[in-house]
Amino acid sequence: MQLQEKLSNKINADYWKKKLNDGMTDPVVYPFTLSLLEKPEEKDQQQLAIILPEAAMAQVVTICNNSEVLAFTFHLTALSALIFKYTRTGKLFFGSSYFASLDYKKDDDDNEQLVFYRTEIEKHLSFKELFTQLKEEVLDTANYDGILMDNVPENLMQLGFMMEGVNEENQLLNDVELLFKISGERQLTCFFDANKFDPKLISFFLDNYSIFLQSILSDLYTPINDLDFIADDQKQLLLHEFSGPEIPLTFPTAVDRFQYQVTQTPDSIAVEFNGKQKTYNELNAGANQLGRILLSNVPLREDDLVAVMMNRSEKMAEAILSIWKCGAAYVPIDPEYPFDRIRTILENAGVKLIIAELDILNDEVKEMLVSFATVISLEEIEDEKPQHAKGNLNISINPHSLAYVIYTSGSTGTPKGVMIEHIGMMNHLEAKLREIEIGPESVVVQNAPQCFDISIWQFFSALMAGGKTIIYDNEVVVNLEEFIDREHQSSRKFVAFDNTEPLRPYLRDIELPGL
Repeated sequence: MQLQEKLSNKINADYWKKKLNDGMTDPVVYPFTLSLLEKPEEKDQQQLAIILPEAAMAQVVTICNNSEVLAFTFHLTALSALIFKYTRTGKLFFGSSYFASLDYKKDDDDNEQLVFYRTEIEKHLSFKELFTQLKEEVLDTANYDGILMDNVPENLMQLGFMMEGVNEENQLLNDVELLFKISGERQLTCFFDANKFDPKLISFFLDNYSIFLQSILSDLYTPINDLDFIADDQKQLLLHEFSGPEIPLTFPTAVDRFQYQVTQTPDSIAVEFNGKQKTYNELNAGANQLGRILLSNVPLREDDLVAVMMNRSEKMAEAILSIWKCGAAYVPIDPEYPFDRIRTILENAGVKLIIAELDILNDEVKEMLVSFATVISLEEIEDEKPQHAKGNLNISINPHSLAYVIYTSGSTGTPKGVMIEHIGMMNHLEAKLREIEIGPESVVVQNAPQCFDISIWQFFSALMAGGKTIIYDNEVVVNLEEFIDREHQSSRKFVAFDNTEPLRPYLRDIELPGL
């Protein structure tokens, strides 16, 4: 091999290594992905197609001719933007093949190669700005040979796009999860595995693309976030059929409903943790006393945030209720979080108070907590409680004020706080009460991490109806055989899992009423 050719190969390899590795992302999660307990080993390869509007396609050709760019780039931009609107994933990779007009070389074994186009999308970008970005991306990529399949990271084989007559045919694209192809003058086809993706929802996506294309062409300078892509019949479906019946809330907040329930079933067991039980009266009284302790430290107001950093237990339920009773909102922080993640959340949230289980934290974390806000030790609360009255605080709570802020995992960057109002939380709780018929005889198992949204209804749905919440610590939850055995021995329980994959060996032989 000549020196010049070796140098060319190295430049090509370095280009793809930097481009693909710098842009590595988690796999994109599509709303049309099927959720299957048993995943078939073989593919059910199918294809669906639509005919795009003639006037729109002619307009695309005119725009591309005036911009001296192939229509391939326009449609690649439009597909990227629509997938962004579907998934809110801005960093995408599309696999493709060479342009037929370009001379390219295969490797010494005559193996076919792929090229990849990377998009960086933000909602404020206009289509024109993204189009310009991808025009440069396509031109830049054309200067290099492709990359062999063996060198392609697996999670980049999610999306593919090609145009008949523009791109070389390439069998490697058959391995892409979702391949879009424009053929003839106006046909857009999606090739997909029907064992993984819902054909009906793929069909919706193709229809959405047709509408999205026309929305783009109406004004190329409209921010991508504002471009419409939903058909009128789909809007009807979303706004009327999927929305469910309008049912007025019986109580404006969870505090109002819980305090009413205390008057109805004061001596019934409200929560249980590791054999310890608290009645409705005891839980309410403890929350009131803790609320007064909080207010004696900081004058909390509407939308103020209080961090709760402790392991899940009956004390956590009490702490959350006490924060709501003060009119504030809580921010759950898992004590097992890394130091930097805890700091990032506290910096972003601007909490006024921190309730912490200090005995389980190291000195470095303790020092950091004190630097952000007043810290109330869970270990000292019990000693101080007797000094405070047990009666309700009777602080008026605005249903549209914040109930809690939960931070995302940060897998796509910095964790972001999701703010939930009392009225939204109450609507969700009441929906759960109706959906799975939770009542005074019901027992709801609280097994989800406190920093996941599912933990809210696990903690409090039963307490809205006179039922009981059983809280299991992490040691029991991670021991699936013991956990399932405990639940199978009791009746009228509702158990929810955010991931049923590890449960398969146990679910075949038993049946849990709320699973």
